[in-house]
Amino acid sequence: MCGLVLVVGIVATLVACTFGDSEAGRLKGRIDQAQSDLVAQSKNEVLFQQPIRLNHAYVVVLVPAQGIGKEEVARLDLPFEAKRSLDFQIEHPSFEKKGPMLGLLETDRAEWYSLDSVFVSEVRYIWKQAGEGVELKLTRKEGGTEITALR
Repeated sequence: MCGLVLVVGIVATLVACTFGDSEAGRLKGRIDQAQSDLVAQSKNEVLFQQPIRLNHAYVVVLVPAQGIGKEEVARLDLPFEAKRSLDFQIEHPSFEKKGPMLGLLETDRAEWYSLDSVFVSEVRYIWKQAGEGVELKLTRKEGGTEITALR
C-alpha cells in the first residue's frame, strides 16, 4: 500500500514506502537505530534482538566491504539455496562496490541492503528456523561502529 492516500472526513493519511516494509528492511532499520542510540548514549556497545516474522527457515548474512569470494562461500555451513544466492550476488559487478552488506536469504528469494552506518570486519551468518529472531551486538571501535556478533 505504498503511496496510498486515505481520506477520512477532512483528515488525510499518507502511507509511505520505506525500507522497513520487509523483514530485511526492518532489520536494517533496527541496525541503523541501534547505531544512532550507541552514539547518542555514549555507550561502547549495544546488544539487541530483532524478531523476524517468517514462516520458514532463513539465513542472515553480513558481508564486509572487501566482499566475499566463491571459495569462502563454498566453505560456509549454509543450505544450498543460501549458497546459490550468495554465489549469484557476488558475481554481480556492483556487489563489492557497495561496502558492507546485510542479506536476508530465503529459499526462493534474497534481499540485500548496504550498511552505511556500521562496518563488518568478517563474514558473519546465522541460519534460523521459522519464528526465530536474531540478536546483534554493535561495538564502538576506532573508526566507527562494528557489528561484532550475530546470533
